[in-house]
Amino acid sequence: MNKSGITTNRISIEKPQLGETAAGKSGFTLLEVIIAVAIIGSSLAILLGAVNKNLLLASQSKNITIASFLAQRKMGEIEVEGFPEIGNQEGVFEEHPEFKWYLSVQPYNIEQLGTEIRLPGMRGTGSLQLRQPYRTTDKGFTLIEVLLAIFIGSIVLTVLYSSFFQINKAKDRIEEELDLYHESRIVMSKITRDLSTAFPRGLVNSTRTNIVTPFFLGVSENGQSKLSFTSLSRNPTQNAKESDQTEISYYLEPIQDSDLFALMRRDNPTMETDTGGTQYPLSERVVSFNLTYLAKIPDNGETPEFSSEWNSNETLSLPAAVNVNIVLRNPRGEDIPFSTMVVIPVVN
Repeated sequence: MNKSGITTNRISIEKPQLGETAAGKSGFTLLEVIIAVAIIGSSLAILLGAVNKNLLLASQSKNITIASFLAQRKMGEIEVEGFPEIGNQEGVFEEHPEFKWYLSVQPYNIEQLGTEIRLPGMRGTGSLQLRQPYRTTDKGFTLIEVLLAIFIGSIVLTVLYSSFFQINKAKDRIEEELDLYHESRIVMSKITRDLSTAFPRGLVNSTRTNIVTPFFLGVSENGQSKLSFTSLSRNPTQNAKESDQTEISYYLEPIQDSDLFALMRRDNPTMETDTGGTQYPLSERVVSFNLTYLAKIPDNGETPEFSSEWNSNETLSLPAAVNVNIVLRNPRGEDIPFSTMVVIPVVN
């Protein structure tokens, strides 16, 4: 009421501050929404980077497997061809031209034996602390801000989804290849171990034998190899009346409704019998399995001559080396060859 006795009503209207609603409640601003989307995009990018790193490690594991096969084969060739001369040599593998080999032969000083070599160790501790201060409010945002945030988020998610789809596809492919190379490594390792412990049963300190069954028989049927030999690779069961002598066989069995084969391994401690022992498949995606045999280590300058069959009843000996070639098929229908050479120590 003023001096004249008239009552006056006053209404005060205040303009809401930026980022506040008329109700006075606070919410997220456009800048905060964009930062949140950027954080999400960065997090997904880091995760995709980790997946990509895993793919690179898987590819490196594949290359290491191939390199180990090639190195083992090269060492076998060196043993077969004779000790190289002093000096350096290098070259590439014909079946894998992306891999190179280097050979260095240097005179060895016998006085170096017993020299103590110490490798420095690495010690260290570290910690990584991530602290993300955040603040939640009740601020609201306008329709334009929502549309801009959705637009930016959709672009980021589209790019990330496309990258994730491609990386996931590459991941599945590399995992399939790793399974194949892992399987081939197991097969080659098993064959190498068995052949390395082969022995001429019945020919110890003698040039004649009364054993009818060959102690090393390798034949080729329909373009595929079959091998049977005596070996010392068996691990006897504890408290069992068994020795480490056994008859090892490798052969192929066709897979029903498929053009592939199963590579079978038979371990029979009761030698010269067709019954007994255990047999199991080493691989069920074999395209071909071929073995060739070297009669003797050639002299310097001579070319090694391999044969596709071997019968110890005719040769009265073991082969000096066996060349193993196997072709496996991956899930995409591609045939991948693997090869190695196994030198039989007892012959040399």
